[in-house]
This record gives sequence, structure tokens and C-alpha cells, in this order.
Amino acid sequence: MVFDSAASIFNFPIMQKSMFILVAGAAAAVVAAAAVFVFTGSPVVPVPEKEEVKATAPQSATSQGNVAANPFNITGVGPSASEAKLRPLSFERRQSVERAGFDAADDLDKALGQLAEITAPNERAAFIRGLFEHLATGDRKAAMAALNKFKDNDRATAATSLIDAWQPDARSRFQRDGRIEGFLGYALLDKDPALAADWAQQVLTGDASRELMNRAITDIAKQNPQAALDYGKDLTGKDRADFLRRVAGGWAQTDPEDALAWAGKETDPELRASITASAIRGIADKDPAAAAKQLSQLAPGDDRTRTVERITEKWAGKDVAAAEAFIGTLTDAGDQKTAQRALDQAALVGIGVAIRPSRDGGLVVQDVPEGNNSGLKANDRIVAITRADGQTVDTTKDPREAYGALRTGQRGSTVSLTVANEAGATRTVNTVLDRFPAQDWGRGGFGGGGRRTR
Repeated sequence: MVFDSAASIFNFPIMQKSMFILVAGAAAAVVAAAAVFVFTGSPVVPVPEKEEVKATAPQSATSQGNVAANPFNITGVGPSASEAKLRPLSFERRQSVERAGFDAADDLDKALGQLAEITAPNERAAFIRGLFEHLATGDRKAAMAALNKFKDNDRATAATSLIDAWQPDARSRFQRDGRIEGFLGYALLDKDPALAADWAQQVLTGDASRELMNRAITDIAKQNPQAALDYGKDLTGKDRADFLRRVAGGWAQTDPEDALAWAGKETDPELRASITASAIRGIADKDPAAAAKQLSQLAPGDDRTRTVERITEKWAGKDVAAAEAFIGTLTDAGDQKTAQRALDQAALVGIGVAIRPSRDGGLVVQDVPEGNNSGLKANDRIVAITRADGQTVDTTKDPREAYGALRTGQRGSTVSLTVANEAGATRTVNTVLDRFPAQDWGRGGFGGGGRRTR
């Protein structure tokens, strides 16, 4: 390769002096086999016994100066800088560039200087990957601090390299739009909430930092409340109040008695009531009945309303009849109204099977849960619905209207379905509408994956 003084073309020390052209097929096979090496060892480029060495062009004075400043430049005949940016890196080239970045990690300032000399995007990415693979093996906070020295595409490459090293499967779970480091922080939550909290503090800023920290703190508090509290020791005002509510909610899921006792020690009456309510909602996530017994601690207001909603919602997801019984124990009209609304959202009335539109018209029964008494079978096609009010809906004309018809009616009322089986034979199925927890529905929406009707 010949060094282009207008736009640098780089290589690394293991390939500085010359390029070798293989002249025998057997020699090529030897090189291909030897090209695989363990990353933690030194890369090896074998040299066959017989080879034809391509002549190199002399360096210009300008390129010689650049070589002194840039140890990655080589001489020889090669593509232009623009061609180098478009051409994929070979396996050996990529490995050597990554290795150079890996080795440079011991002196970050020097590594940044080396990176400044690399202009081809694919080579910059390879160097950064190697650099952060090394940094990921050391102190995590130091690695995240190093990340803040990068911008734009370089920063994205660095961030993904850290997460790939710490949680290799995390990147496959990205589902949101936004900055990639925000994605990565959320991807850490399931596997390592403490690392996610560190990421929120060290890498993210503003709302993104607060949102990720709140999520992480709830999970940390489930296992180690004191460690969770340490993250918020410098917070004040609203930030502190939000933080303590998160701790209370997580803590109460695993140790409700201690969480409530801790909340009761808060000296500010308003904050004490707020974090106590958060603790009770945390209890409801695991044991709605136990949470209901603590409801008397809460005075009327927003915190009590949210807690009644949470208890009802969680209970309806486990036992609809028990949730209805809970509503019957409430003496305050406002609480009753709140709880009934929550029940209606968490467990609406329907026939309790997953359906999807059929290509032949009508609605196809996709799934019938165990214990369902609708009289329907998987792959049945519903072609008509006669509601409790006597109105008949032809499902082959407007599946969406038909879907709505299956959600209309009082619990205990009967709907009559005209059903065709896979062979085309029709029958009438009379089924009683009931409440079914939302969490029991099939995944997907109307027209995609089926939905359990309510």
C-alpha cells in the first residue's frame, strides 16, 4: 500500500513492512487455517517459505512525517482513502485493528490520539471495539467515564461494545426509538440492575437518567434495600421523594414488614404517607390480599386512590371473584368507584378465547384456554353472532364489528354463535359471558396473533 497524504490509510504494526502475495494454493490453505487465533493472544500472520514480495513505492516527505506521528501507517500500493472507507475489512485486518485498540487501552489519552489518525469509519469502529473490550474487563465506572469522551457514531460503537462485553444478549432486546445508550441502559435491567443504575449515573443525563435510575432502584431494593438507598444519599426535594417511593415499592415486594417499618420512620408527614402508599402498592404486586389489609393506613387522596387501583388490578389478574369481593368490602363510595373502574379495565366481559380474522371471512378461534366453557374449539370459524339483545352480526362482512359484539353484554348473559368447523359443517354454540383477566389473553392485536375476547 502507498500512503495517501490527502487522506490517511492505516495499518498496524504486524503488517508495517510489506505485503505478501501467496503463489501456491497449498500455501493459501495454510494461511487460512492459521488465521484463526485466540483474541487474548498475539495475532499471527504466517509467512510461507516461498513468496513473491511486491515492491513498495517510496514515501513522500509528507507521508514520512505522518508515519512518525502515526505508527499505524504502512507503505505500499493500495486503494484510495474513499475506497478504503467503502471496502469491508478482511478478517485479518479487522482482528489486527481491534487488537491494536485492545492494546492501546492502558493509556486512554494515547489511544485517543491514535484514533484521531484513523479516518476510515470501519477501521475506527474496529479500533474502538477493541479498546472498549479491554476497558470492559476493568473498573466499570472507569469504562463508562471513558465512554463520555466519544461522540456520535464513535460513542454508539463504544457503548454497544461495553454492553456486548457485559451482557452479550442485551442488544437483541432493543425496542425503542432514541439514543442508543438509553437503549443499552434499559437492556441491562433484567440481568444487572446495579450496573443499570451505574449506567444511569455515569452515562445518561436528564430525564433519561432519572427514568432508568427509578427502574433500576426498584429492582435493587428487592434484594438489597441499603444498597439501593446509597444511590440516593445526595438527592433532595422532589428527586429524593421519587427515589424513596421507588425504594419502598421494591423493598415491600420481598420484605413488606421491614419496608413499612422503614417508611414509618420518615419525619416528613406528607412524604411518610407517600412512601407508605408506595410500599403498600409494592405488596399488592405480590399479595393483593395482604395489601388490602394495610389500606386503612392511607387517608383519602391521590395516594389512596392509586393504591386501591393497584390492589384491584393485581387481584383481578389472579382471581376475578376475589377482586369483586374486595370491592364489596370498601365502605367509601369513591373507593368503590375507583375499584370498579380498575376491575372493568383489568377483567372485562367476554367469552375468553383468542380469535383472529379469517381469510375466508369471519373470526377464527385461535386458542381455547384450559377450563374455558364456551363450547368452542381451536380453528372453529365464527360466522355470525346473536347478542343477548337479539341483534345478529354477520362476522364475514365486518370482523371488527363482530369483535366488538363479543365484548358487548352483561356478565352472565348468553350469546349465540354460528360456528363452522374445519370441514365446513356449522353448528350453534350458546355461551355465557364472563369476566376474564387481561393477562390471560393471547398476545397480539386484532388481525395479528389473536386476542382473547372479553
